[in-house]
Amino acid sequence: MGKIELRKGATRCVFLLRGVAVKIPMFCSWESFLNGLLANLQERKFWREMKHPMLARVLYGDPMGLCVVMERADETFSDIGVPANDRRVLNFFFARCAKACLPVDRHFSNIGRFGNKLKLIDYGD
Repeated sequence: MGKIELRKGATRCVFLLRGVAVKIPMFCSWESFLNGLLANLQERKFWREMKHPMLARVLYGDPMGLCVVMERADETFSDIGVPANDRRVLNFFFARCAKACLPVDRHFSNIGRFGNKLKLIDYGD
């Protein structure tokens, strides 16, 4: 069995397993827990309604927002230390997302590389 990585966002913990990312709300406070539930519900809803190729696929979304399972990116980006060429590509990707009316929070860490394609990996507000 492969290694499990843990990442923390503002309102959710993400467990990175082989091929999937499992997102659950954080239990630091009621407010962060509720915001994490809402983010999971939003990603589930956007994926079900849009199925846009620039969104990471939701493989499973709990109807109450307790858990979202998404396809895992091959590589993610950081908001700090991104080379100039990558910044231009990522900013162009954000512009394409906005043009497609996709929910986008302009942080490079919300983008993942899947093979030779970029997708939003965090589109829960």
